[in-house]
Amino acid sequence: MAVATLVIHTASNLILAYGGSDLHMLAVLLVTVGAIAYFRERAFPFTLHCRVSGKLVDAHTFLYRDSNILPEFDESTEDESTENDESLDVSSNHTAENDKAEVTAREE
Repeated sequence: MAVATLVIHTASNLILAYGGSDLHMLAVLLVTVGAIAYFRERAFPFTLHCRVSGKLVDAHTFLYRDSNILPEFDESTEDESTENDESLDVSSNHTAENDKAEVTAREE
């Protein structure tokens, strides 16, 4: 997709610089869209539906996750989130203990 965007951007700049017509840009757009359609599996590897449940994937999941699986059906996300929660709890307790020690030291 980035290559297609680069091709369209470069072609439009060249057409403007050399005084080409709108038909030249239309030809570039048609060729680019045709190439994307032909190489769809490589140009756009993501699907709009969850591979596990078949539900439509929301925009946040589509844009910010690297898988085609909704978060509620992704087992690896659950494992990572529990590990992150445990590490957050340990670090927050450690910070609270440090704060208490600092307050005690200041009082003395």
